[in-house]
Amino acid sequence: MAADSSMAAESSMAMDSGSCGMSMGGMAMTFTTHWRNTPLLFNSWAPSTGAQLFGTLAAIFFAAIFTRVLLLARSWLERRYWNPKGSIQQEFAIGRDLGRATLAGVTAVMAYALMLVAMSYVVAYFFAIIVGLMVAEVLGARLVGGGGGGGHC
Repeated sequence: MAADSSMAAESSMAMDSGSCGMSMGGMAMTFTTHWRNTPLLFNSWAPSTGAQLFGTLAAIFFAAIFTRVLLLARSWLERRYWNPKGSIQQEFAIGRDLGRATLAGVTAVMAYALMLVAMSYVVAYFFAIIVGLMVAEVLGARLVGGGGGGGHC
């Protein structure tokens, strides 16, 4: 009898979570327009007013631009300073290699943070990322000379 009631409870949870697009953990699994009080990276960052949403969207937009600019900067630095001859094998140079590693680390942190924002499944957040990446590509690729950031994000 206990097994029957636990199976019924599991079935009820599955139907409830399926009908509202939520998993058992409460995380949205489909896009939504409900942004109020949806945490963004931290529990304390959950816009609840229109002004807070605007600030959040601006922060996401500029974070996306910054991430794309980092990728474009890496491409430019490789061609201009770190490897102007395009050679495959290079000797170890502490300044160049630490610069590459630092740029790669900061870019990875930003890209993963944007991924987590997109995984909130809030449509407005998602489009703030996409528009930010598009703006950075249009403006930045012209300065660098082609579409040269490599990779996505």
